[in-house]
Amino acid sequence: MLNPRRARKLFLESIPQYVDEYLDELRTYAKADPGSDARRNSVLEFVFQKTSAKQFNSELSFGMIMHLVAALGTSDRSLIWNYLKVYDPALDGDPQTLALAESLVDCALNFYADFVEPAKQRYVPSDAEHVQLQTLADYLTAHPEARAEEAMAILRAMAGG
Repeated sequence: MLNPRRARKLFLESIPQYVDEYLDELRTYAKADPGSDARRNSVLEFVFQKTSAKQFNSELSFGMIMHLVAALGTSDRSLIWNYLKVYDPALDGDPQTLALAESLVDCALNFYADFVEPAKQRYVPSDAEHVQLQTLADYLTAHPEARAEEAMAILRAMAGG
């Protein structure tokens, strides 16, 4: 931030960045010794409330959670949560981290439902693409252990190249 005395403008696109900065501060704060200058001079000392998490023992970022929700294109909380727990098992290690991560998932789902989903335009494949996709789906169903290169070879053969 170039001018710390000037208030930041808050745009929808900047929210993940600011949340990630907050998570970084929580990680730094938790690693500092209690009573140290690092804790006393932390910006979090001015932000904490009685119910605020005082640590976040995960490397997850809010931006990553939001990208995951958008990439999956679903509002199925349990699907997203299961993926995150496999990605970072540290989520279950600390109640504060768990509570904050659950809140971040809820916020990402709300953001997706309010701003991404309404503006989304679904792609409708052409008839030729539909045939290719069906052939690929049939191949993957018949060969669940197939490698990506094998599936691409099938698609290239269908396309004539």
